[in-house]
Amino acid sequence: MEAIPWYIRTYFHTLKIESGGATIEPEYRHFVPGKDGERSFQLELVLTLPRASTTRISIEFERAFLMWTKFPPDANHGFYINSAVISTVLDALENYTVGSTISAELKHMLTTAVSSRFLRLHTETLLVSLPTPDFSMPYNVICLTCTVVAIAFGSIHNLTTKRFVVSEPSKKPGILNKIKSFFSKTNTEPEISTEKNS
Repeated sequence: MEAIPWYIRTYFHTLKIESGGATIEPEYRHFVPGKDGERSFQLELVLTLPRASTTRISIEFERAFLMWTKFPPDANHGFYINSAVISTVLDALENYTVGSTISAELKHMLTTAVSSRFLRLHTETLLVSLPTPDFSMPYNVICLTCTVVAIAFGSIHNLTTKRFVVSEPSKKPGILNKIKSFFSKTNTEPEISTEKNS
């Protein structure tokens, strides 16, 4: 049994089960299609497998495009898909070393009176990377917009608030004349007139 998140769109018609190079048809199939943002896909199969064989189950899927608000904080890490559950009934208990599921008492664990045993295994989780947007783009847009607004506002503000004065270029003194006039003002001291009282 496998529960697949809705953003991994699986195609049930592409299901292939191979064991030892031969294709195996499942005895029972149950597939619940997912709905975007609401329900995950569910796949349940019942198989009879030969002893000491390796079985490969494959299905094609497509990665969905998520809204940027649906991503976790570390979106570039990827998304975890839960492990599948494999349930089986073991006929022979030669290689079975787990304690009894009937009771936690020692006498039930040591007894081998049970001819078959139910076993449930969990596969490893999968890490799938989805198409991820550039999350720095809103920051770049905000910076660019603020820069353009500041430049435009500064120019318009200067044009509307400054007072323009027309001056004739012939009357404008040069830098040399400004220096001469500055030193001539400091060198000339005011004359002091002294009058004597008679």
